[in-house]
Amino acid sequence: MPLTSSGYDRPELDDLRDNINALFIKYFGDGIDLDDEQTPGMLAGILSEVDDSLEQLAQGVYNSFFVLKSSGANLDDLGAELNVYRKAATYAYVELQIDGYVDPDSPTVIPEGTQFATPDGQTFATQAAVTITQQATYKDDGGNSQPLVDDDGNALGRQTVQAAAMETGTDSNVMPGTVVNPINSIDGFYAVTNLAAANGGTDAETDDALRQRILANRQSTENSTVNGIQTAIKNLTGVTDVRLVNNNTMTTDAYGNPAKSVHLYVIGGSDADISQKFFDVLPPQTNTIGSVIGTATDIGGRQTAVSFDRAETVPVYVEVDLTIDDTVFDTDNGPQQIKTNILNYFDTLTMGSKVLYSKLYGPAYSPAGVIDVSVKLGTTPEVDVTPTTDGGIITVNGDSLSEADVSVSDFQLAVTSADNITINIDNS
Repeated sequence: MPLTSSGYDRPELDDLRDNINALFIKYFGDGIDLDDEQTPGMLAGILSEVDDSLEQLAQGVYNSFFVLKSSGANLDDLGAELNVYRKAATYAYVELQIDGYVDPDSPTVIPEGTQFATPDGQTFATQAAVTITQQATYKDDGGNSQPLVDDDGNALGRQTVQAAAMETGTDSNVMPGTVVNPINSIDGFYAVTNLAAANGGTDAETDDALRQRILANRQSTENSTVNGIQTAIKNLTGVTDVRLVNNNTMTTDAYGNPAKSVHLYVIGGSDADISQKFFDVLPPQTNTIGSVIGTATDIGGRQTAVSFDRAETVPVYVEVDLTIDDTVFDTDNGPQQIKTNILNYFDTLTMGSKVLYSKLYGPAYSPAGVIDVSVKLGTTPEVDVTPTTDGGIITVNGDSLSEADVSVSDFQLAVTSADNITINIDNS
């Protein structure tokens, strides 16, 4: 095994063949014919491939001791030593706004498990039953309350309900205004939409992501420090990003947090899991801040309220204009390759990260045959949710895109989806 001061130096197959050839000459003399077409040469070739397999195995065993070099099950084993385990794929969740007709004699009932979908087939099922019994109101352009009605003036009620994706994965983290199609036939139903993006859907954790968590847990274990609390929350299944603001002063901080308080912002994960883990690693008598109020149970079985906030996701729209050489560019797979690479870039962003439009030129130039590129970005414009005109479906104005970076606040995460990426192609 070629261990050196620099680590494991695995020899190339040609070098292994040279070593085998030298052994044959040593034991059988200079006259032996080691040409690949001769029996001794064939045997030498087989032995060198066997050696190569052994070297590959030995290198894998050597690398399995190191987090930065190991992968797969070996990496899982290294993580298990720190109680860090690979996260499974999770389901996305979304708040649905449902409008239905008001009938005193026959209320509109949306049963638990009712399914709604996006135009491209991402399906969500409601997590609870809702009943529409009274007419709702909405704010017009002047800020005045108006009764909610359909185009014919019939009274409409409105309810919101949480829905879960039917399949795991990031594809279900759909953008606002996309869950608009009912799958089931429901008496009294009028319209559905999602005012905010779905979130929480994750794919099974990759080796790179697991590797980073293992290193983070080595650097700062789960404890009551700021870094330790963030590490603990990040270890939860479904959690993709965390930020903790610790105001240990005697005055209100710049974010409006009161004295001696902690304010946790989380993307992904379940409220129950976050509340319990947050409580488990908090110092005693800590004042938690946030609009989400969960319940945690201490070792004696007593329940305690724990507060935190959900960080906001900011949908970003991307428009890429390509000038191509149509004799080289693959029009079938090239646009999808660009979209995939753009999505990979967005996966590297964390809470508060600015979207740099210059970073998207690399993905845009990635397919062969691209001659020139123009990239524009923009965030979700204001929405029109007036049911009398469009049933509450969000409308998007693409004119807001520009050649400029997209900035988000410290507690926002920029996100996009394949549907939010437009590829325009101009043949040269």
